[in-house]
Amino acid sequence: MTISLRNTYTTFTAGEAEKITGVSATTQRDWRRRGFLDAPQGWARYELVDLCELLVMSALQERGIGPATSCNISAASALGLSFFVLSWVDAIDDRTNGEFEKLVRQRGEPRGRFFVQPSETEPSKYIIVWASGEVEFVKDILRAFSDLSSSPKYHGAIIVLDLEALAGLLIERAGRPFVSVELR
Repeated sequence: MTISLRNTYTTFTAGEAEKITGVSATTQRDWRRRGFLDAPQGWARYELVDLCELLVMSALQERGIGPATSCNISAASALGLSFFVLSWVDAIDDRTNGEFEKLVRQRGEPRGRFFVQPSETEPSKYIIVWASGEVEFVKDILRAFSDLSSSPKYHGAIIVLDLEALAGLLIERAGRPFVSVELR
């Protein structure tokens, strides 16, 4: 028997986005005005991918990386972060009487795979901004730091963002699911 699912993504206001990501509504407007965020028609409404972008931009901004650079990094990481968020049970409002969970168990895949199809089998878990300014998305943090060469990327401060940890933060702060799943 084939199960057909319908997903409905939760929308959040600018005020809710501020509570979840720490980016004030004023800063959100400024970033939209300057082209770092998409400009909505009417009132700003955010879905999970938008919140992921805001949270990564905020985390990088707090570490001294401005919006011109952080908006590109956040756009590139939004699907991967969404994948990690939607892999948590609390991120999904399951209205299928257990059919969705049964499907998850049958396929043996993370829940996030049912909603987000990253280009890779498993998205990168870490964003590294090396001292040289180079940005790298990696799955294995130990492997990323195993090359102790004299490369300029190691000379100075290095920023590491853990997307799985940020996913937990988004879920905790949102206080409600990001997507509802129903049978068609």
